[in-house]
Amino acid sequence: MYCTGDFVTTFDVKGKKVLSVDPRALTLLAEQAFVDVAHLLRPSHLQVKTVICCLKWLLLVIQKCIILQLLCVILMWVLHIFDIIV
Repeated sequence: MYCTGDFVTTFDVKGKKVLSVDPRALTLLAEQAFVDVAHLLRPSHLQVKTVICCLKWLLLVIQKCIILQLLCVILMWVLHIFDIIV
C-alpha cells in the first residue's frame, strides 16, 4: 500500500513551490481506478444496488399510502363531527 507522499514532492521555482508527481503515481492511480470500476460495475453488485433502490422506492410508496390513509381517516372524522354524510 502506498501513501500519497510516496510519489509527491515539492520544489522551488523562482520563489514559488511547485508540486512534482512521479509518473508511477498516475499509473497506480489508473490501475486502482480500473479495479474500482470493475468492482462497482460487476453484475452481482449492480443487482444488489437495484434491489436496494427498489426496496427504498417500495418503502416510500408504503409511507405515502399510510399518510394517505391517515388523511382519509382524519377527513372521515371531520365529516362525522359536522354530521356530513359520506
